[in-house]
Amino acid sequence: MSRFLSSFETYFQKSTDAPKEFGHTAGLSCLSTVTLGRRWIQRGKGLHPNIFWILVAGSSKDRKSTSVDLAEGVIKVVEPERVGPNDFTPEGLADWMENPPRKGASSSGKARRKITIFDSEFGGFLVRCSKSFGMGLPSMLCQLYDCQDFNPARRGRCTSIVDPRVSLLAACAYGMIEHYSQPEFWVDGFWARFVFVTPQAPKQVYLLQPVTASQDFDVACAALMDLRRELKNSRGAMQIVPAAEHLYNAYATSFDESKLTDPVVVAQRERYLRVVWKLATLYQIDDNPQHPIGPVAVDRAISYVSAAWQAFLKVYSETGGNEFARILSRVEERVKAAGSEGVPKRVILRAFHLKSGMLTAVLDVLMKFGAVQVQQRSSASGGHPQDVLVWRS
Repeated sequence: MSRFLSSFETYFQKSTDAPKEFGHTAGLSCLSTVTLGRRWIQRGKGLHPNIFWILVAGSSKDRKSTSVDLAEGVIKVVEPERVGPNDFTPEGLADWMENPPRKGASSSGKARRKITIFDSEFGGFLVRCSKSFGMGLPSMLCQLYDCQDFNPARRGRCTSIVDPRVSLLAACAYGMIEHYSQPEFWVDGFWARFVFVTPQAPKQVYLLQPVTASQDFDVACAALMDLRRELKNSRGAMQIVPAAEHLYNAYATSFDESKLTDPVVVAQRERYLRVVWKLATLYQIDDNPQHPIGPVAVDRAISYVSAAWQAFLKVYSETGGNEFARILSRVEERVKAAGSEGVPKRVILRAFHLKSGMLTAVLDVLMKFGAVQVQQRSSASGGHPQDVLVWRS
């Protein structure tokens, strides 16, 4: 029985004609927000239910921004101090998370280390990443997703953000990802930390946007407030029943890595398998937070991740993933054909008309999987040493 998601989805469907998948995801982001720092799974240092979701559709289609805004509106009522800024530099975000909430907030300053960032125009974030002042933004998000202590370089400041727990609900058009996502984002783990959500089924269509369902909004907020109180009063790790473990193991085994050849896809698989447990935590809390994580919650998480996997493949193929894979394959073939003789790096750059950043991303993948090594050799003319790519048999 749903404690919150069903009431939120009712409110969502009466407020917008966005796809149901967007509404369900927006509801999960609300659950994640109130759960951060209160419930987790005791695996390693702890597996926390912080998730980076990104809603992807065509430009000006499917109410992506509206979906994000509806979730943010609920959290601003239920736990406003957990709503993070969506326009920031690494230094600015660290300052914001350090400072206590505004006067009169219901919790301590530490609550600002447990936040959700709602960004209805994530394309703007990608644009900022290409600017000099935004160079550290991608690595910052990766650190926050991994719950690593966060300490950007700041003048005269050395305070770290310890044990951050950050979720993200973002919306972006295909075109923005295609034009502003840097090639290395696909291979350095940035996009691997995101759960992609695309419309899966035909949506209801409103000729005019409906009036916000205020009564349903109040019901959803009340349900989440009730869950929040319960979570605050009973913090701790959640246990997993054996049947849920067996169900997950069967799914992970069926997700055969040997059939995956693209390193980007392999990396995404590993992340998505971890997301299953994060989602299972949220589904169990929505059903009964006092019970251990059961097979029903894991089954729902697997169904969600299966759809998200198809969404990732679609976004990856339509926003430049194929181009990167083609370049990767061509460079690999050229270096492999040269064998121990090797190919100068500058020859590869000229032969395929590559920018140095793209070649660096390609080489990172090939070197990570042990296929290529870079050696410094003297040129035939006896000039300065040059980087030569050598195939490792």
